[in-house]
Amino acid sequence: MGLPVEDFSAGFKPAAESDVAALVAFWERNLGAEQSFNLEKYLRWRYSFLDDDSGNISDNMTGNVTEENSSKRDAANRNNKLWTMTINGQIMGMLGAQSMPLAVGDRQLEAIHTMDMLVDKSIDGGGLGAWMPLALNHHHDIMVLIGSNKNSSGLVRRIFQPMPNRRQWKMALNLTRLIEKVGLSRRLAQGIAALSNPLAGAMRNRRVKKYLRPEFTLKNLTTFPDSVAAISHSHQNEFIYRPRSAAFLNWKFTENPNKTYQLLGVYCSDTLVAYAVFHTSDANANANANASGGKVNADAVIDDFFWLKHDDANKGCSPETLLAMVVQHLQREGFGLIKVASYGVRCQQAMEQLGFIQREEHLLFSLSCNLPDAEHDLFNPDHWFITDADAHGLAC
Repeated sequence: MGLPVEDFSAGFKPAAESDVAALVAFWERNLGAEQSFNLEKYLRWRYSFLDDDSGNISDNMTGNVTEENSSKRDAANRNNKLWTMTINGQIMGMLGAQSMPLAVGDRQLEAIHTMDMLVDKSIDGGGLGAWMPLALNHHHDIMVLIGSNKNSSGLVRRIFQPMPNRRQWKMALNLTRLIEKVGLSRRLAQGIAALSNPLAGAMRNRRVKKYLRPEFTLKNLTTFPDSVAAISHSHQNEFIYRPRSAAFLNWKFTENPNKTYQLLGVYCSDTLVAYAVFHTSDANANANANASGGKVNADAVIDDFFWLKHDDANKGCSPETLLAMVVQHLQREGFGLIKVASYGVRCQQAMEQLGFIQREEHLLFSLSCNLPDAEHDLFNPDHWFITDADAHGLAC
C-alpha cells in the first residue's frame, strides 16, 4: 500500500465512542446502506467502545437492556473490541476481536474470536486484510476464526492453521420443499409429499421416541437462569469449549437487537439439565404457512445446545435425548426443516443416531496459537465442542 509498517501500527487501535458514526458510514460505504439490521445497535451490542475522555470502556449501551441485567450484559461484552485501521484520518479497515475464554482441561485459556473484518474497497487486495489479523496476533496468544466466505478462505488459510470444516446437519420434517427442488410443480410436489410424509414421519418418530425420557420436561424460557453454567462446566476435561454462563447466553440470545431467538430448557423436576436455542430463518414464515397452519417454508436453525453430563452426583441428560425433545417440539410447531451446525465427535454421534443428514458446507474453523504447551490439545479436532453460539459475526 506504499505505507511504512510504523504508520500501520500507529493507526491500528480499538475503536472509541467517537468512532461509531464513522464506522457505520464506513460499513455502508463498502457494503451498501441497505441492511436487514440496525448496524449501530449491532456494533454497540457486540463490542465495547473506549470513552474518549477517560480511555476506559464506555457505559453507553443499547439493546434489550434493563436495570437488572445491565451489569451482567456489560460483563458479557466488556472485553469485545472492534479494532480500526485509520489512514490519513479516515477509517480504511476494521476487525472485530470477541473475547472467547476456553475451558481446556483444568485450565481456562483466554482467546479471541476474530470477526467482522472489512477493508475499504478502494484498497482491497493491498495487504491490509492480511496485516490486521497478524497485528492482533501480537496482542493475543490464541486466535480463533469460525466461519468465512469463499473470497476470504485463501487469506484465512495463510494466517491461521485450518482445522476440519464444521458440519451442517439437516432433518426434513416435511418433504414438500425437497420434492419441489426436483422441478415438479408445487401442486404435484404437495401430492407426493402427502403420500411420503406419513412414512418418513413414522421412521423419524421411531428414532426420536427411542431417546425420550418420561422424567424430562421441555419448557420455553425467557432468559437463562444462573444454574445454566453447571451444564457446560460438567464437561470440563471432556471437551474444549466456551463456558456458557447465564450472562453470556442472555447477552448472546436475549439482548441481540437484530434477531429473535427462542429458548428451550429441559428439566428433571426443578433442575435444568439441558437447553437449546433456535431461530426461524424465514422472516415471512407466518405468511408462507400452509393451510393447516404449519411453517413448511420455514427452517428452524438450532444455534446452540448443551446437556448436563451424567455422573454419580446428578441426573444428567444425553445429547440424543435433548435433540429428540427439540425435534419433537419443532415438528409440533410445523417447521419444514431443521438445521444444526456443530463441531465435535459427541455431536456427530447424536446427529447420526437421530437420523440427521450431514452436508459439507463452507463452514471454516481455524486457529492460531502462540502457546506451545496448549498446541497438542487445541489442534486436535476431536477435543472441541462448537456450535453457532461461538460462530456468529456480521450481525448474527
